[in-house]
Amino acid sequence: MSSKGPAEPKDNLKTILIIIVILEAGFSGILLNHLFILNGGGVTNTKYIELQEDYLNIYDNFMNLTNYYNTSLEMYSEIRNEYSFIEDQYLIFRQENAELKKEIEEYKNTYDILNENYTKLQAEVSNLINENSALQELLNESRTLNEEIIIENNRKISLNANEDITLSYSNTHAGYLTINFTSTNEIFLWIGSSLDETKYYSRYPPFPDTSQNGSLKIPIYQDIYIYIKNPNLTQKTTVNISIKLTY
Repeated sequence: MSSKGPAEPKDNLKTILIIIVILEAGFSGILLNHLFILNGGGVTNTKYIELQEDYLNIYDNFMNLTNYYNTSLEMYSEIRNEYSFIEDQYLIFRQENAELKKEIEEYKNTYDILNENYTKLQAEVSNLINENSALQELLNESRTLNEEIIIENNRKISLNANEDITLSYSNTHAGYLTINFTSTNEIFLWIGSSLDETKYYSRYPPFPDTSQNGSLKIPIYQDIYIYIKNPNLTQKTTVNISIKLTY
């Protein structure tokens, strides 16, 4: 069911003009009729002139109202155009405002993520500084160490494809390990001790490399852990390893 909207101002002006035209036409007809009767009835010229002046005054008023209507209609059209322009600008600004708000929200989310990552990095850097200080202290102590314990002497270890093994040793000393190994295929090692909460802190060779032989020195503290991995998915390997503790 359709409904009619409010009448436009120009529609109201048209209605008023029509009413005025009808009224003016009626008045004109009445005046002309009076003029005719009076003129035919031998009325004096003075009365005739007065009626004629009244008619002209009414006609002038009619023309003035017509001009006023046309002027008002032009003004309405200009105001309507300005209103349409302002309305379009408002819609554009509202859309731009919504887009800016969305961008600000995205930037805020990005900032929160970066700030969180920065806090985590700060904690990691602090842990690394503490770990480095402990390792440096062990290194300084190791320069005066002269006691040695042979933990493994050319021990042979067989590993199937993609197999690993963890060697663990109880120890109450602070010092460093000397490790020498050879292997029939590429392998890698992780070495750790009670020095670090995560247990392992040194990989040989550095990620992502692997090696068939190597010689390395690693600072340790108390219990010792050595993880050996054969990453080959199809071939087994044989490892010969020697481990010496200096404290």
